[in-house]
Amino acid sequence: RKRQREGDVMADLLPPGLQPYKRTRTFTFTDTPQGILSRHNTREGTWGLIHVQKGVLLYDILEGETRTTVLESGGIPGVIHPQEWHKVTLVSPDTEFFVEFWGRPGEGV
Repeated sequence: RKRQREGDVMADLLPPGLQPYKRTRTFTFTDTPQGILSRHNTREGTWGLIHVQKGVLLYDILEGETRTTVLESGGIPGVIHPQEWHKVTLVSPDTEFFVEFWGRPGEGV
């Protein structure tokens, strides 16, 4: 299977009409806030993209049966749906990532 580049798939990852409005700082193995490592969700209308810049991260979707996705640097971002319960686990000590938040203009964006 051919690995897609991030820019090639962005339109397929999110619904049309969304715009980025906020980005976290880059988190590392030693300074990722506990809230991100624990079960949490986004607010209504807010989508997120988890971008792994270095290393490996596990993205657990905690809706119904837990689904785990392995996210790696250079790979496709993890998609966080509005109000979806999730958490992340940093696998390698060199992991670096950030979260980009998207929403519709006029809906808090």
